[in-house]
Amino acid sequence: DVNGSLRFYTDGIRIWNRVHQVMPNGTGLLGDPSSTQSAIIVPFIGDNTRYYVFTVAQLSGPNGLNYSVVNMTLDAGKGDVEIKNLPVISNVVEKITAVRHCNNRDIWVVTHGSASNIYYSFLVSPTGVNTVPVISNSGVVLPGVVPPSPLDSTSLGYLKASPDGSKIA
Repeated sequence: DVNGSLRFYTDGIRIWNRVHQVMPNGTGLLGDPSSTQSAIIVPFIGDNTRYYVFTVAQLSGPNGLNYSVVNMTLDAGKGDVEIKNLPVISNVVEKITAVRHCNNRDIWVVTHGSASNIYYSFLVSPTGVNTVPVISNSGVVLPGVVPPSPLDSTSLGYLKASPDGSKIA
């Protein structure tokens, strides 16, 4: 929370509450234990009781990018997963980040396309998650392996935005 107190945490497959118990409906998320960045938590804009949990599959697996919603008013204030595994896009690698929009309110959730130079940016605003991405092409196309394989290093790694949101690596 704003004071730094633990609300909940996730590995992209399960969600635990602040007392380290799996939340109701908090299993079966579509992240993966082998994914470099299996999940990222993004607050609802304008609602400090709900959070989005975005997950990505291993390599460029078929589950792609999905999101679930945690409602902290449920289960006596310990939280519950009220919506789970809503699909956003498939054919993305196991890299995900979030960066504040320049309006200093909304948040961009960014992931990278499989075997491409495409970055997909999804806007999270007070109206929810816009599942129509802003598509940006940058860098070289890493060919990857089709179908995805554990030997495919082009799907591995991290995606990180600079604190001011002007750069991504």
